[in-house]
Amino acid sequence: MFGIGERAMVTLRQYFASAVAKHPRGLDQLVAIGTLMSRIHGRSPCISSVIARCEFSSPDTSNLQPNEEACIVGVRLFRQVMQEALELGLRDGSIRPDAGDPQAVTVCLWGIHARHPPLSSAKATMLARDGLQPRQLLEQAMSMMTRSLMNPG
Repeated sequence: MFGIGERAMVTLRQYFASAVAKHPRGLDQLVAIGTLMSRIHGRSPCISSVIARCEFSSPDTSNLQPNEEACIVGVRLFRQVMQEALELGLRDGSIRPDAGDPQAVTVCLWGIHARHPPLSSAKATMLARDGLQPRQLLEQAMSMMTRSLMNPG
């Protein structure tokens, strides 16, 4: 599984770089990353599933296999791209200055983007009974994220 995860990480890293390069403002970069993660889940659920499995497993870090380590490094690199976008937004004024500690905010954002789609898929039947769709919830999460980070000034 981690071998597949390692390949998924390489693909996703290329997608992240492309999404971020299209936007000069930090907040816009974060929105692009969130949109990308949503699209990946919809178009390539296997990539989303593998990343979630890599994220949810807790390997013995004292005895990592090379592809397990590559998955851990891959996730760190994604979060680094997100944190750089967040820090850019703080500098360019697109993100409110009181948003919080950049590293903590980044981990929270990663949690929304990386963990919400697999959870929504796993609970799709339950959500449907409540009149909700996974896509609707992800869009709501994205909207909440954007509004909470956007600098009103």
